Amino acid sequence: NRNYESNLNSVNIYGDPLSCSCKSGYVQSLNSCSDDQSGLCVGITCTSCLTSNQTTYSDNSGCVSCDNSTIGISSTTHDCACKDPYNYILVETDKAGNKLASKQCLSCPTGSAVIVSDIVISGKYYTADRYTCQYCPDSLMTMTVTAAGSYSCSCPNGYTLVGISTISQQSCILTTISSSYIALQQSAQIINYYSIGVTIESLTLLHYFVKSASYCASYGGSQHAIYCQILANLCVLQLYDDTAIVCSTYLSILKSRNTNFYNDVINWGIGMPWLYYPTTSSTSTSSNLIISANKICHSTIYQDTVSLNNQKFNYVVAQYALNGSFLGFSNINKLFNYCSKRSPVVESDNSKWQIF
Repeated sequence: NRNYESNLNSVNIYGDPLSCSCKSGYVQSLNSCSDDQSGLCVGITCTSCLTSNQTTYSDNSGCVSCDNSTIGISSTTHDCACKDPYNYILVETDKAGNKLASKQCLSCPTGSAVIVSDIVISGKYYTADRYTCQYCPDSLMTMTVTAAGSYSCSCPNGYTLVGISTISQQSCILTTISSSYIALQQSAQIINYYSIGVTIESLTLLHYFVKSASYCASYGGSQHAIYCQILANLCVLQLYDDTAIVCSTYLSILKSRNTNFYNDVINWGIGMPWLYYPTTSSTSTSSNLIISANKICHSTIYQDTVSLNNQKFNYVVAQYALNGSFLGFSNINKLFNYCSKRSPVVESDNSKWQIF
């Protein structure tokens, strides 16, 4: 029926609509199909308001007119329309949520706009909504739209737009703390496959590098720890290669922590994950950061003498997503892979390498 459409507010786990609803301009009422055995009973009836030069409320609960701030009913949407559809929203309720006698158009605040069709702007996916003023993904950004409907988000003076919109949301970073890393970002995205002599450029590294390095280096508290996690993740993707820009940047920031380490453990900088575990005394060629194995732990607080014969260590890892989000703690079990031999065949998720 041309008066029905898929109800996108009722979908299954795959996003498929489970029911129909009436189109704009048609009041929706429920039918009782409990006694119908034919399978042909339609669950709703759609009654037109358009014949009386009216439309419906957005929930299709009743007919409503358009006031003189609108340009009347659109022949395309069958709803009230604003003269400037990109900068004016439709309003049908008051601040208390009560339905108005007629719909009206109100202007959006500066820096926001109306999204008239599904679109990605600065890496964020927006759903069309003529009743809502929508903002850029970063609160510092200003959303603008041309008369032709071309949207963009821009940063204020003193800030630089960073990130790749095809990867994820872009953001604004203070230029004063990011300029040195912006100069490195093109090199930071390079991945070297030394064994086959091939290099590639990674948009993922390019997207995350500047923001994570900037905020990790200018660490001001726990709110910035997530960016150090991201930077560490990028270094792991480079297989801890300290000649890679992301890893040398991590080590340089670690060095800047000076003696500010967790629990007196060298290489475990405040706000940073403990990424490097050396086996011999060495110095990182990229940052001259001393990572001496015999000085990793200064404190004797955690030292004790116990027998490890026939004992089993219960190792736990903290898991983080690529974007630095904490995913929780988990038992290691079979998380690690063996380098030179096959893993033991066990019936449970526990691995025999944990037994001493």
